[in-house]
Amino acid sequence: MTSPLAWPAFLEATGRLREAAGALALLIAHTLTAQFSGSAYLILEDDEDGDVRWLHSVLDAGGRTLFAFSDGAMLPTLAEDSPLRAAWGQLDPADPVSLEQGVHGLRPARAIFDDVPDDLPCDGITDDHSCLLLSTAARPGCWNFGWDFDGEEAQRLARPYGAPLRPVRRRPSAPFPAPGR
Repeated sequence: MTSPLAWPAFLEATGRLREAAGALALLIAHTLTAQFSGSAYLILEDDEDGDVRWLHSVLDAGGRTLFAFSDGAMLPTLAEDSPLRAAWGQLDPADPVSLEQGVHGLRPARAIFDDVPDDLPCDGITDDHSCLLLSTAARPGCWNFGWDFDGEEAQRLARPYGAPLRPVRRRPSAPFPAPGR
């Protein structure tokens, strides 16, 4: 029989998990920026339930597609003696399946990803897409109304690079009608 988990031990374990998720997000960002010069966004396509994120594309800061994930397309290889290559262990960072495993590895930490900026000129990106900022040239999109990225949500945000927590809203939101109208 195991002893019950004490609340402080749970909080400590949760903190370690979030720290590891941040390190994994940084590994993904460093790997993609080494593979694609000028990369700024890893675009992820969310499934209908929001439970799974699939790899969509890698974009530069202006929204130009540097790589589109498709069947059989491999990422550029890293040198065998690269520390980034070694950090992936048995996984091959040139294989999109490895990168997808990395993104899915963020799930146990309940990682939250940024919205794609509304004014980023890229085809095929919808509200069902989110992104991981890969460089300081990237900026987050505006979040859904009502989300407050303070406290626990801010700790879950997978953002190895980029803007501060509260982005500047680029599009004015529609005013709410006055009560009774």
